[in-house]
Amino acid sequence: MTAVPEETARPLRVATVPYAGAYLDAVLPEGIVRVGPAGSPSPWLDPRHLGAHAGEVDVLHLHGGYDHLTVAEMDAWTAAVRRAGVPLVVTVHHLDALEGADTGTHPGAARTRHRAHLRALLGTAEVVLTLTRGAADEIADRFGRTASGVALSPIHI
Repeated sequence: MTAVPEETARPLRVATVPYAGAYLDAVLPEGIVRVGPAGSPSPWLDPRHLGAHAGEVDVLHLHGGYDHLTVAEMDAWTAAVRRAGVPLVVTVHHLDALEGADTGTHPGAARTRHRAHLRALLGTAEVVLTLTRGAADEIADRFGRTASGVALSPIHI
């Protein structure tokens, strides 16, 4: 991103998916402007919405809320992110699909889809965050990406 001269500086505009939560409250820097709208699923996961509103944000921060997307839909979304030119920050909370997650698919298929989602996301992200050093090491091993570990104690996510 290009530095903005101080006399025209404005707050950083961040679209977060999901829009709100304890994790975001803990990690988003002071002074940023969180760009909505809120909703589930997030409208920011729709490539048309992203394309139409990309100029309203400086950064996309994805950390959840995308499990409903098919692999093809995730691939289309990450392609839309690249076309829009908005930097993507991804926080990886889970390296595997959650046990018992209601994704409407067989657990094995859910794991396969989750891994495909992560491949697409981590292949597009400018910055990858995770909550622990161990998870960062696993991301490096599985996906060849460097992730920064973020300590968030005592927040329960």
